[in-house]
Amino acid sequence: MKYTCLLMLLLAWPAIAQVTGKITSRSGEAVPFAGITVAGTFIATSTNENGYYSLPIKQDGNYTIIIRSLGYKTRKIKAVINKLPYRLDITLEPESYELQEIIISNKNNPATTVIKNAIAAKEKNTEKISSFEADFYSRGIFRIKDVPEKILGQELGDLGLGLDSARSGVIYLSETVSRIRYKRPGKINETVIASKVSGEDNGFSFNNAGAADFDFYNDYLPFEVNVVSPVAGNAFNYYDYVLESTFFDEDKHLINKIKITPLRRGEPAFTGYIYVVEGSWAIYAADVSIRGPQVRQGMLDKLTIRQNYSYNSAENLWLKNVQVIDFEASIFSVDFTGRFSYVYSNYILSPQPVTLSNEVITFTEGSNNKSESFWNSARPIPLTGEEKNDYAKKKPPAGT
Repeated sequence: MKYTCLLMLLLAWPAIAQVTGKITSRSGEAVPFAGITVAGTFIATSTNENGYYSLPIKQDGNYTIIIRSLGYKTRKIKAVINKLPYRLDITLEPESYELQEIIISNKNNPATTVIKNAIAAKEKNTEKISSFEADFYSRGIFRIKDVPEKILGQELGDLGLGLDSARSGVIYLSETVSRIRYKRPGKINETVIASKVSGEDNGFSFNNAGAADFDFYNDYLPFEVNVVSPVAGNAFNYYDYVLESTFFDEDKHLINKIKITPLRRGEPAFTGYIYVVEGSWAIYAADVSIRGPQVRQGMLDKLTIRQNYSYNSAENLWLKNVQVIDFEASIFSVDFTGRFSYVYSNYILSPQPVTLSNEVITFTEGSNNKSESFWNSARPIPLTGEEKNDYAKKKPPAGT
């Protein structure tokens, strides 16, 4: 039975990403990490840093493709796909922000009302997503900058990293393709279908779904010190809220853009924005940051979490589609930056809680030795030029 389930997982994984393209702004600039979904389904992907995407549509037909990115108007495009592969380049218009009169006239802080409603609606908004399965993809890249030629009198060379003339370069690049089973609050079983590490012939990536589980519906997000969510039950003890603007998405949902600021310096609370849907009070998106000292991480300078949620009209709910985590750190005057990119897609919602095993993460046979053709078809976020070059430059010699 165990091997039958693993075989079914492998067969169920999308065979090829058939719709590709680039998403840009009106001025021609790439739109990174935009969420892309097929309306009425849980098929989803994201653009990469340069605005390119791949969407796993495998059959001809008429589709409505939805593109969401913070700062831009949501677009719905009706695509008549009569031949695959299919190229679809998309331009996004800047979002028009405003404050509705009814909100402005409210004598109370309107942001307070929105957040109170979001807190009160958490149970309702998580009821349908308390138990599910989904496809999960992650990519991690770490960069090092301005490496000194010597530390404590010792020559460093290029550290085996192929540093450029500015003594900067990629020190880690990896990818993971998995199927996850989730049960609130934050319990995950992950089956890794494919794992890849730049510079290693049969490497296992340390990217995993558990480390990516930042759920703002929970009261706390896990760090060295638990960080209070902007919609935690006790959030008003930690945050100041300002309704900065509102806008409508393509489905006429009114979205509230709430600026969040810690009440006291140094406490474990985020700075940034949380976006809340009027009426359902569901989370639409998040763009927040926190400093290392706030979570007792001395080497960490800053960590930023960005999340985009997609709307499924058939289920009438919002689900996390794209998550990006950026960090800046330093040690011995050497600067590090990193990014983890995640895509959640092909959700299967379970009306009853799923049964999880004690094995948090398992690996299918051969998961660390997939072919390039597999990765080219299964990877939802296209590689950037930098990432392609790093894989090529560090490719181990044949037979090692």
